Amino acid sequence: MISESSVATESKVTQRPAAAPQSGLDLVVDMESIALQYAVFAGWPVFPVHWTDEHGCSCRKDCGRDAGKHPRTPHGVLDATTDAAQVAAWWQEWPLANIGIATGAPGPDVLDFDVKNGGLGMETYQRLRAAGLLRGVQATVTTPSGGCHLYFPAGGHRSGAPKADGKALGLDIQCQGKYVLAPPSRIFGRKYRLTGKRHRQHPAVHAADIPAILQLLSPAPPVPAPRPARERQPGEISPGDDFEARADWADQMLLGGAGWTFVRQRGAALQWRRPGKDGGKSALTGGDRGDLFSVFTSEAPPFDKDVSYSKFAVYTLLHHGGDFSAAARELRRIGYGSVGAVS
Repeated sequence: MISESSVATESKVTQRPAAAPQSGLDLVVDMESIALQYAVFAGWPVFPVHWTDEHGCSCRKDCGRDAGKHPRTPHGVLDATTDAAQVAAWWQEWPLANIGIATGAPGPDVLDFDVKNGGLGMETYQRLRAAGLLRGVQATVTTPSGGCHLYFPAGGHRSGAPKADGKALGLDIQCQGKYVLAPPSRIFGRKYRLTGKRHRQHPAVHAADIPAILQLLSPAPPVPAPRPARERQPGEISPGDDFEARADWADQMLLGGAGWTFVRQRGAALQWRRPGKDGGKSALTGGDRGDLFSVFTSEAPPFDKDVSYSKFAVYTLLHHGGDFSAAARELRRIGYGSVGAVS
């Protein structure tokens, strides 16, 4: 993490006169040097962000809560770079610009605990700390509103804002595609302050366990226990079994209604031709494999080559997209199976 002191002049790409004191600031800070430290020494992509003065946001619009926090460049976080020449050029053009750090590799992952407007950030912070899920922090930053940012090495996670029972928990997980304002950025004179840091090679520094954090704060709903299968009564027949016994392969509910053409019978086997084919055969029913539909073409969806299907399976694929429960309910509705039976 970077201190607020300026780097040595030789770390700059070019030199410029010191910025003149600006009204509304109690301290003139060399933002160019600090932005260069983030980019060059930490290897974190940065970009300039609007700033505030006695007139409001530097964009001169009514930005509300975004005053001094929205990008100064056209593409925002997508413009972030570690290129020293570009960083220097930006801050020479806008010497008071706040510093945005693009989060997610190669930048850091940041846990943003928010307390504005009664946000629950600090309560969430204490829960995670008590659970041991805030270890590995590389840097701690206090925000102008009284919240905090915890910087971690990037772990390849997604950004998000966990909720519990639909209620925000005051935590924004800033990873790939997001950004944070870095010290010593200011909002109406109130600074982002570095309050703790470790070297990135310190053995205690490591990526945050984002999945564990999400599991603690927004646990997945419990998976309902599967309903026990109802015991079939003596003499009861399921819709699927009844369909197997009563249906014929040429029926409209099976091959006859799906465009398949009967070719001829060879012994106990019936040969069939797929829809759209003018000659030859594409499948068999019956024969040595039993009363199954055996397909030997790859051009007969929804059936796969070299797979054998029962009548119930063929009906389910043709009419219910492979949903056997839906197929059984429909067969029962039209009169297959004993009353109350399921497949």
